[in-house]
Amino acid sequence: MKFLRSLPRVSLLAVAIWIGLVQVDLAQAQIRFLPQPPPTRGQFSLTVELPELNNESQQLLVQLEQRLRDEQWQEAIEGYRRLIAAHGDQLFEADSLTLQSGDQYIFYVGLRRRLHTQLAEIARRKPELLAPYREQTDVSAKAAYEAAIAAHDYGELEQAIERYFLASGTDHALLALGDVRLERGEFAAARAAWEQIDPRLRAPHDEKSLLYAFPGQPLWVAVDGVDWDQDGDEIKKLLLQPQRPSNHRSVPSTDIPLADLLARLALASALEGDQPRAVVELDLLKRLAPNAEGWIGGKRQRFDTALQAILEDMAGKQYELQFVENWKTFAGSAERNAIAAQSPRVQKIAWSTALPGPAANIRFQGLPEMTQSGETPLSFYPIAIGNELFVNDAQRLRAFVLSDGVPAWPSGGGADPKNPDFGTFHRSQIDLANGLQLGNTNQWQERHLPKLESAIGAPRYTLSANGRLMAARQGNTLSVYTERASTFFKSAEIYVIDLAAQGRIAAIIAANEPGEDEWEFEGTGLIDSGKLYVAMTKNGVRSESAVACYDASTARRIWRRSVCSTEPYGAGLVLADRAGQRSHNLLTMADGVIYYNTNRGVIAAISAAAGEIQWLTLYPRGPLEAGTMARANQQLTRDLNPCIVSGDMVVTMPADCDRIVALDAATGKLQWQTVPGGVQATHLLGATKEDLIVTGDQVYWIRLESGRIRSQFPNPRDPNNPQDGKLLLGYGRGILGRDTIYWPTQEAIYVLKQQVDSHEKPVAAQEPIDLKELGLTGGNLAISGDYLVIAGPKQLTVLKGEAASEPSR
Repeated sequence: MKFLRSLPRVSLLAVAIWIGLVQVDLAQAQIRFLPQPPPTRGQFSLTVELPELNNESQQLLVQLEQRLRDEQWQEAIEGYRRLIAAHGDQLFEADSLTLQSGDQYIFYVGLRRRLHTQLAEIARRKPELLAPYREQTDVSAKAAYEAAIAAHDYGELEQAIERYFLASGTDHALLALGDVRLERGEFAAARAAWEQIDPRLRAPHDEKSLLYAFPGQPLWVAVDGVDWDQDGDEIKKLLLQPQRPSNHRSVPSTDIPLADLLARLALASALEGDQPRAVVELDLLKRLAPNAEGWIGGKRQRFDTALQAILEDMAGKQYELQFVENWKTFAGSAERNAIAAQSPRVQKIAWSTALPGPAANIRFQGLPEMTQSGETPLSFYPIAIGNELFVNDAQRLRAFVLSDGVPAWPSGGGADPKNPDFGTFHRSQIDLANGLQLGNTNQWQERHLPKLESAIGAPRYTLSANGRLMAARQGNTLSVYTERASTFFKSAEIYVIDLAAQGRIAAIIAANEPGEDEWEFEGTGLIDSGKLYVAMTKNGVRSESAVACYDASTARRIWRRSVCSTEPYGAGLVLADRAGQRSHNLLTMADGVIYYNTNRGVIAAISAAAGEIQWLTLYPRGPLEAGTMARANQQLTRDLNPCIVSGDMVVTMPADCDRIVALDAATGKLQWQTVPGGVQATHLLGATKEDLIVTGDQVYWIRLESGRIRSQFPNPRDPNNPQDGKLLLGYGRGILGRDTIYWPTQEAIYVLKQQVDSHEKPVAAQEPIDLKELGLTGGNLAISGDYLVIAGPKQLTVLKGEAASEPSR
């Protein structure tokens, strides 16, 4: 019974692995109607190199551990300082998980964070350990905390906490940081701060299996459904006096009552609209700290009474989803999880204009988009801000008035909408046509053109805006080379545009500084608080993946953090005389943390303020097809698949992995995964209150908390399935409207409700939009007000209709 009641918290496969049971029927139901690929053989190395401990840091770590065993506290603290000063950014393997299939997840943290955890754990038993450290740092730590709080500079407060984590007063700095995050509605970030105050706020090691969580998982998951009547006393003792807490980082000691922290967790869940979680957390507060009092709601009162009133007041209110009026970046927001504020019922074409195709002599062999359409790939991802629509390619930046399609800013592209230069307000100085430098000789083109034709992947053109600044990558679309980049032409650049000055260039950011020549920007960066964050690749025998931060106004690089190194895909999937790969990896940002799906075996969380790796997860990579360009491109078509952040969870769908993976945003630990090979998908559209919406050849509803596939559209067994049960093929990236899903195919856009019915079946929200009747094909979608934007292979079209003012849930 305990196993069944805990199922919603653990994925099907994970339960089968850890509990030893196999859920055959459900696993078959998830893959029964999907074609299974034949066994494959990778022809390049799947190994991933990380910035792990080197020989010097390992020797210093051994010395530190010996001094800790000998209780030589002063020498240990000196050794700790040397380690973090010279090697604090190196990675330490914190944990691993081997699945029944042999697949393995390995979890890393930065050495600095690992040492914080280790020293704090020892200091709880031996407080004298930290005496020499605190004598030297407490005064500086207190001044830094007070200055950051007084200046309301919470980015600086976070950096100060990292510098002085073991100092006295860090617990109150974390409390203040969490309280501010709560006031801003950043609920996951608030919890992440509070959970570092007391080690008892994450699930401990549980040898008797009384809890429903693994060590380090959120506390409410651990107690949701436990048998309090039978095991209550033992559970209370386990939670209040754990013999072995999890290795989740927390301060050495605190005078903040546990009840104050438990009350904050319940309050955050209630305000977030997560009623089930809040109920469990309130019940836990009552059991662990009955009759506790404190400040809540502006006055001192009993926590349970105040929280119960808040829960009752919040009951029945809509879960707070992130609705956006402007579609400012890929997937609508930096979290890559936005839902458009409207669900327009479009009726007619408002306007259209031509999109530039690739050079006539460039072919994209084997791309699924071309296989379905016989046309060029879907490369364009426009954004909408107010009444202006922006789209770019390798050499142009274009701006249109959303309502009528006229150029929004002074344009040198003429007056003919059929001209791909129409609406162009900026054209790159170097004249590029899909990566070719037109000034080269015929001999150069004859030599290198076959390589460019056979490069894996299609060019992708995205934009990202925040405030008055917009970023666009311009130039070369190749990111991985099998030979030096200079053989072709210089690296792409990122242009930062001032939206308030009708397209004035605020900065041009180069991938390589003086003395460098092999770095490439992976895609368009994210702009936040005047800084630009972008993924990068360094070409070589093994490609290095990194994240960099630039000043968006001066183009000065502030930091660049290496994440991993792998053998480039081009070395194994393309013959040695081919060019390599086009890719467009994008970053995700939430509450001051950058999440990076490298598509090369690694998912990482990095502090935006300092560029420090908070955690890194190594996931099981699948062997990639070799031998034909068609098979290679089919496997790598998920090249626009950044992580999405939903609450405390990070969800991703790497191109080199045959499953969707959900991780704990605070630790990088696996929460669930879909059955390997069970979802043939291309796009993570976003998350609703209950479900992750995933599309490809079908639309999937996947339970956000467990990874279970709830429903799919079309379903070949459904007698009401369109086209007499034949599977439709998705064509382009869809979008989430206020309460709907827009899913484009070649001939129609299907509009479905986000919520399935009581039988977990899809529900149509409106009649499909007949693209064939309008003379259109599918494409990548965007929504702004009552306009629906379609970026097809050769044409940008805006449809106009009525905006649904109220959701139709």
